[in-house]
Amino acid sequence: MMTRDRGRERLLPKLVALVVLLVIAYVAAVTIPVVVSTFRFSQAMDEEVLHGEANEAASLVHGRLVAAAHRLGLDISPGQIVVKKNGAHFDIDADYVVPLEFFGAFTIDWHFQPHKEGTRRPPAF
Repeated sequence: MMTRDRGRERLLPKLVALVVLLVIAYVAAVTIPVVVSTFRFSQAMDEEVLHGEANEAASLVHGRLVAAAHRLGLDISPGQIVVKKNGAHFDIDADYVVPLEFFGAFTIDWHFQPHKEGTRRPPAF
């Protein structure tokens, strides 16, 4: 009977470790896609700030960013992205929330407020 008790004593830490690993894997499965999408959207903002024609209208940049957000699965409305232009200098701000649902029991709102600014250079001849 003592052997069975020792077996149970050894099994409990292993079960706890397994549950902890499963919870970590679940949280990663929920958050990693959001991290990837928000990073790609931030990259799209960088591209818009630095590349393209210096005299391009801010509304065109805004439209491409709204399309990029939707393509990446981010629920960002056009009003949550602001593009300001002063000459060839662009300022882009976004303010959005991604809700993360865990175990179907509770939701956490993850807030993002990326800001990008830069000056586009005229093309070299």
